[in-house]
Amino acid sequence: MDALITTVATSLATGLIGYGIWILQENRKMKMRLKEKDLEQQKALDKQRREMLEEVDRIQSKEINQMIELNIADIKQCLYDMHREYSAKGYMPGFLKETLQAKFKYYHSHGGNGHGEFLYDEMMKLPEEDPEKDKGGL
Repeated sequence: MDALITTVATSLATGLIGYGIWILQENRKMKMRLKEKDLEQQKALDKQRREMLEEVDRIQSKEINQMIELNIADIKQCLYDMHREYSAKGYMPGFLKETLQAKFKYYHSHGGNGHGEFLYDEMMKLPEEDPEKDKGGL
């Protein structure tokens, strides 16, 4: 009877040990699957983030280009207005020429056309003081 009890106890112990090993192996497999799933999710999130950043960049670039185009159009209108006004006066104060230079530099560096350059050159040739001012004092 002792032999039977020893045999049963040994069989049970072996079975429990085998079951414990199987549980550990399944647990290890589960951890591996979870790590793989986490990695897949991280890759998906990284891809989504990258796509979102690209879309934001595309939208911002479009907006910036539209703002530059609008700014160029405003400067062109300013060149026309200044040219009309100061050509009629026959002179252009020096401080306005400095402003004109800054505006034209931006206009030209962002693709402003040759007609704007013609207007700029014409205005820069104007004297800085009213030529009639000297005639009236004599």
